[in-house]
Amino acid sequence: MSEEHAMATIIGGSGRQILKGTPSTDRIFGDTSGAYSFQSGGDDKLYGYNGSDTLYGDALRLTGTALGGKDLFYGGNGNDTIYGDALQLRDYATGGSDTLYGQSGNDHLYGDAKYLYQKAHGAGDRLVGGDGIDTLYGDGVALFNYAVGGNDILSGDRGKDTLYGDSYRLEGRSSGGNDSLSGGDGVDFLYGDAKYMKYASKGGNDQLIGGSDGDSLFGDGVRMTDHSVGGSDTLFGETGDDALYGDAYYMGSATHGGNDSLIGADGNDTIFGDAYKIEYNGRSGADTLSGGAGDDALYGDDFQDGSTTIISSVLGGNDRIDGGTGNDFLAGGLGSDVFVFHKWDGRDVIWDFCGTASKIPQGDKIDLSDWHFASFDQLTPYIHYNSLDTGAVTIDLPEGQTIILLPVGNNGGIQQLTAADFIL
Repeated sequence: MSEEHAMATIIGGSGRQILKGTPSTDRIFGDTSGAYSFQSGGDDKLYGYNGSDTLYGDALRLTGTALGGKDLFYGGNGNDTIYGDALQLRDYATGGSDTLYGQSGNDHLYGDAKYLYQKAHGAGDRLVGGDGIDTLYGDGVALFNYAVGGNDILSGDRGKDTLYGDSYRLEGRSSGGNDSLSGGDGVDFLYGDAKYMKYASKGGNDQLIGGSDGDSLFGDGVRMTDHSVGGSDTLFGETGDDALYGDAYYMGSATHGGNDSLIGADGNDTIFGDAYKIEYNGRSGADTLSGGAGDDALYGDDFQDGSTTIISSVLGGNDRIDGGTGNDFLAGGLGSDVFVFHKWDGRDVIWDFCGTASKIPQGDKIDLSDWHFASFDQLTPYIHYNSLDTGAVTIDLPEGQTIILLPVGNNGGIQQLTAADFIL
């Protein structure tokens, strides 16, 4: 191998260092290429160059009570891998508050380390992907055994990016931090905590902002199992046809969803307050859903296979659902839900309204306070019961709003609405 293409290893040493890569593929360590057990890393600046570089802010491993420094990284032009502190954090080691810029190339950024376990703590890091198809981990690939993620800020910037607020895997009673994720341009995937959560892991209270294209946002992760608990997250779809999941795509038995706020904004969005599927003994959170502009589909809890049949061992949340403008499809799921409407919202369908006269009453309500009806008697002329006795009900309101209540699932067909079904 020629000297021009040989890998260079650059080691900074103690103190504050400014380290720059070469035109070849480099490995750069801010302090040591070995392990720190009780020392503190320096506040270093590390610059990649044209190659596909690997940068470590402090060391290969931080163990014991080691503390990472506050490091600054610029990846350069290649496909870079950047670890804010080290490859591994274990024992009681704590990462530093680092800033990572991937710049050009398809980069992998880790706010703290690749692996955090045995009560290691991540710090509050800032990660910016830059150009290219980037993957950002607020803390690391995996958090095990009571590890704790930091409160991180992640921005995909340009390109089709994947952002994990904490890690790819969160397990063994580990906890995610309170992270802020922004997708930027491109079709992005944002996970507030991790892709997979299990073994009593706990998600943080995260904020996710989709960006300009059709993004997929998961408040906690794709799959939650084994007593995992979701955080109380806030999700903004922004522009594009987005998919928003307050907690996960799948919630297994004995999982618990958080109390989330989901806002679709522009585009034809699909919004789940908790998950697409919730298994037996799963518990939903009390969520707030707003579709914004566009023809949206909003589900307060879950909607697997289009079923709204009550499963006695699943606890639904008491959700607040506002479709916004456009012709929307709304489903509250289990729990006592409130469906909110406004003048000029459009023609909306409620799939599973279960009010006072339902086969299994759940205490659902329709909020029409925007019309200022003085009493239920003033509303009744606008309520039309289906003449074919199918149980469907149409509410034709003045000023641009029609509401259709479908006779499916647990409402057993709507024979009558009462004043108790409305907020006027």
